Amino acid sequence: MMEWIESYAKDLVGSPDQVSVSNKEGDMVQVVNLKVATDDLSMFEGRNNRLTRALGSILSLAGSRERVRYVLKVVD
Repeated sequence: MMEWIESYAKDLVGSPDQVSVSNKEGDMVQVVNLKVATDDLSMFEGRNNRLTRALGSILSLAGSRERVRYVLKVVD
């Protein structure tokens, strides 16, 4: 799942070489940190976080199948 998020984000941003995805695992929660360039950060924060919420929804659906809760955080 993390590979999919990374490849999808690389297709969207202007600096695909600066995209990285990491996750921190807890008991029932996995926090997915999506790191993008500062110039591309506005794409994920603008328009009421529409893109970030869409990616988070996809992660939630994938997590419901695995019985894990994913939380997406975009960092610069």
